[in-house]
Amino acid sequence: MKKFRLIITSFVLLVAIFYLSSCDKVEDEVLDQNFVIDTETREVNFGEDVYLEPFSAKDKDGKWKDAVITVTDKDGKNYEIKNFAFSPDKLGEYIVTYTINFGKNDKGVLTRSYTVLVKDLSAPTVSGFTQDNLVILGDEVDLSSIEIEDNVDSNIVPTI
Repeated sequence: MKKFRLIITSFVLLVAIFYLSSCDKVEDEVLDQNFVIDTETREVNFGEDVYLEPFSAKDKDGKWKDAVITVTDKDGKNYEIKNFAFSPDKLGEYIVTYTINFGKNDKGVLTRSYTVLVKDLSAPTVSGFTQDNLVILGDEVDLSSIEIEDNVDSNIVPTI
């Protein structure tokens, strides 16, 4: 009889441990299905702020959950988000991550991410020389009057 009680007690303990350990793995399929964000890479021009759309989704209990947005560059630097926008400080890739915590004690976590590719899409501004200027092969050209300004490369020197 004692063996039977020991076996039953052990079984009950194992079931309780299994149940309690599975409670941390909260799933919310409704929230997961409602958490839809376009994950396509976005290209933006250097020097422009990047707008980040706020996002909320309903969970299985009908409660709204707001996503927390973070932005990091490829070196792991975090960027401050002000008014749902961030200001990239260099060319390259930035990862935008939306995170929603849910479930009992917010132990469940859903994330969605996409890449923002910051490029120099603006042509430099050339002054002091126009397309109407005609230079014949062999003529000397005075480059000292030509100025080139660019939003990324600040010291561009004209050469031929």
